[in-house]
Amino acid sequence: MKKTIDFFSVFTAILTSLFLSVAYGGEIYVDGFITSNDTKVDYIGKTSFGFFTSTPMKKELSRPQIIRKGQTINGIKINAILCTYHDSDSFYGGIQFMWKGRYSCMAGRSKTQLITAIDSNGNKMHDYLAIVPVSLKK
Repeated sequence: MKKTIDFFSVFTAILTSLFLSVAYGGEIYVDGFITSNDTKVDYIGKTSFGFFTSTPMKKELSRPQIIRKGQTINGIKINAILCTYHDSDSFYGGIQFMWKGRYSCMAGRSKTQLITAIDSNGNKMHDYLAIVPVSLKK
């Protein structure tokens, strides 16, 4: 019997494992940062559960020059910004999601919402901003 691989399930598993490794080891909370010309800001909405499927909303936003706590972007009042440093470039399905020597950041309403933003099944439990790549000064 031939096994088929569900792309969405694999992608969700990778994102979940990346998020869990970020949330529970090596993360850094920052008050804000200046974005670069190549920085992309995505709004990731809560997963909506339909009759047969569940789909999170994703929308690319125009890049603000500065992202900081206290700011409201796309209806999210930012009170927490969680960033992680990457030692290597990584791609999945031809899309880069990690940049060597740079950070990936999540911005949301609270630290608790960021830590619990993605459940073990890959469902998005809270909306947040995904910001990549980011250059933070050490």
